[in-house]
Amino acid sequence: MELIGKQIVVNAWEPVAGSVEKTVTLTSVLDGPGSDRRDYVTVEGLQDWEDDMPLEDFIKMVVEDL
Repeated sequence: MELIGKQIVVNAWEPVAGSVEKTVTLTSVLDGPGSDRRDYVTVEGLQDWEDDMPLEDFIKMVVEDL
């Protein structure tokens, strides 16, 4: 199953609005930096910029919203 380019609705926290739903797009999967053996994903739509996060953190965020 191809995940790159998929849009997913997740709950996020905004300082003023509190909990809000955001549509995020998974744009890439990367190797972790340096000696970090984890895979990372790049996500657009969560912040005003692209956000890199460990793949397992992204999965936890998505699963919590199911």
